[in-house]
Amino acid sequence: MFMELKKDLKSFQSGLVESIKKLQAKIEANAECFDEQNRKLKQCFETIGSLKKENEELRRDIEVIKKKQTESDQRMRCNDLEIRGIPVQPNENVICILQSLAMALQCRLLIDENCIVFCYRANSKEDGVPGTIFVRFNHHAFKNDLLRRRCAVRGFSSRLMQLPVTSDMSVFVNESLCPERRVLFKKANEIRKQKKYRYIWTREGRILVRQSDKCSVMAINCLADLDKL
Repeated sequence: MFMELKKDLKSFQSGLVESIKKLQAKIEANAECFDEQNRKLKQCFETIGSLKKENEELRRDIEVIKKKQTESDQRMRCNDLEIRGIPVQPNENVICILQSLAMALQCRLLIDENCIVFCYRANSKEDGVPGTIFVRFNHHAFKNDLLRRRCAVRGFSSRLMQLPVTSDMSVFVNESLCPERRVLFKKANEIRKQKKYRYIWTREGRILVRQSDKCSVMAINCLADLDKL
C-alpha cells in the first residue's frame, strides 16, 4: 500500500514538474513575444516621432514658400493702384479719367499714356456702385505721387473732377494688394472695428494698424499677428 502511494506521489511529482516546465516555457515564450511587441511598439513611436518632426519641418518649409510667394506677388503690384468711387462716364476713356483725377489732386508728376502699363475699369459687383479702376504705372514715383496727394486731401469726391457725370461719393485711391494680403487686410480691419482701433492702412503692400495717435504703429504680416491686436 505504501509503495503504491509512493509510486503515485512520484508520478504526480513528475507530472507536476513537467507541467511547471511547460508553463515556464510558455511564460518565456510570452515574455519573448512581449519583448518583441515592446520593441516594435518602440519602433512605431520612434517612427511617429520622426514623421511628426518631418511634418513640422515641411509645414515650416511650406509657410516659408507661401510667404515668399506672397511677397513676390505683392512686389509685382508695387506700382498698382485701385481707384473707387468715380462714376462711369459716357464712352469713357479711363486714362482721361485718371488724368482728371491727377489734375484735381494737383499731382506733382504729369500722367500720360507713356507712364501707364495698363488702366481699365472692372465690372461693378453692386448695383449703383461704379466699378473699380485698376492702374499700373511703369514707375513707382507716379504711383506714390497720386496716392500721397489723395491721402492729403480729405473729403475728395468726383465733383472736384472735370467729368460729365459726377457724384458726392468719396473717391478712394488705394494700393493694390495680392489675394493673400487682401484677405489679411479684411480680417485685420474687422478686428480693428471690434477693438476700436482708429487707423488701418497699407504702405508698400504692408498692412499697418494704430490704436490711437499716441500709440505706436503695428505691422500685420501674417494671421498670427492678428492675435496681438
